[in-house]
Amino acid sequence: MGKKRDGIKGILKMAGIAIIGAAIGIGGMNLTLDLVDHHHASVADGLPLLANGVHLKEGEHNVVITEQFDEMLHFGTTEEDEFLVVNAFKEAYTTLNNYNSKVNFNLCTQDENLAEKYDIPKVDSIGKQDIPLYMTTEVLDNNKNVMAHTNWHYELFSHELKDLSITFRKNYLLMVWDELDTIEETLSAHNAAAYTTAVHESMHAMGFAHIDDRASIMNTYVKPGTPKDVTEYDIYLLDKYNVQFYGAEPTYTGNIQEVLSAPLTVSTDYTVTYSDNKNNEPEQTM
Repeated sequence: MGKKRDGIKGILKMAGIAIIGAAIGIGGMNLTLDLVDHHHASVADGLPLLANGVHLKEGEHNVVITEQFDEMLHFGTTEEDEFLVVNAFKEAYTTLNNYNSKVNFNLCTQDENLAEKYDIPKVDSIGKQDIPLYMTTEVLDNNKNVMAHTNWHYELFSHELKDLSITFRKNYLLMVWDELDTIEETLSAHNAAAYTTAVHESMHAMGFAHIDDRASIMNTYVKPGTPKDVTEYDIYLLDKYNVQFYGAEPTYTGNIQEVLSAPLTVSTDYTVTYSDNKNNEPEQTM
């Protein structure tokens, strides 16, 4: 059974972790990052999308740590918790910006102290193309194990996404994947559940659906104690997204034929099944 964080002690290490698009399973418990409605999800021109043609408007999008998020983050938590989450968010949007040529995520905050402390811009308002971040201790999507939820709508004719927001469940956001040798390593961005969750949910905000490729950060599974990050496949999809929707020049330099050899299908199955793998660890598929 994984443990909730107590300062830096909580880890998601001892049991299988499934990211359901994200869903995370700990031992016999299924912790779900989100439940995306895939009724309209499809693969169009090689892109797995929440609905045909949906995409962000080209340009910069502020990702706003709202006053509500900030107040919730600081209630009953430590400086280490704050560092873990904000640092993980900064790294998550750096990662996404590295692989997007026509869409840029600008992490900012409504809190002056947080802006100064972490060198991120302060904003007073949230625009229609911005992505506000919220936090809750309540159940999301009528499921006590849901870890985060992306709210999305799109324009009927342009298919541009709008009125986006991401809500994180607090106790799950303050987790790390593994307890490493030092405090600095344990609190590193890529060891934080907040990093994986932010990348995954923000790709939903871009219009990406869950997919069946096991390695992808948009898939439903991650091995015990192993952080999940963008793969070559995800990098290729992000590049293709920018080419397809904004007419960007292709920048992907990896082995395209190898990437395309894997079948691309949208994941729609949320049924949890258990089976023993070669390491006799619980394997969870959603």
